[in-house]
Amino acid sequence: MYFRFQNKIAYEKTLIFTKDIFNLTGKLPDYEKNGVIKQLRAMGTSVLQDIAEHYSSKGPDDSFHSLDRSIKTVAKIAAMIDLCHNLGYLSSPNHHSWTVYCEDLAKHLEEIRKSPPKK
Repeated sequence: MYFRFQNKIAYEKTLIFTKDIFNLTGKLPDYEKNGVIKQLRAMGTSVLQDIAEHYSSKGPDDSFHSLDRSIKTVAKIAAMIDLCHNLGYLSSPNHHSWTVYCEDLAKHLEEIRKSPPKK
């Protein structure tokens, strides 16, 4: 496989996470299509792209920065999930599930960032 990222667990997890964000945003009110929906979808695809970039990077600095961006973007997604809950778009149980989901992905990415680069 030419693209190394396609067979990595972090990429697979992020791909599912991004798909779930698209599913979630599909259930939000239509009047949010240029607001919350657009932002969440853009951030979800950004995380996915940063993971692909991480595994495609030539040097450790680029790889580190890609992971750093992805972790920060997951935090931004968690903040948007909080906003959706406070706007009444998400129930408390869904809000909690999404918060845990974001935390789990961020922790997984942080573990990768802390591990020594493979040669």
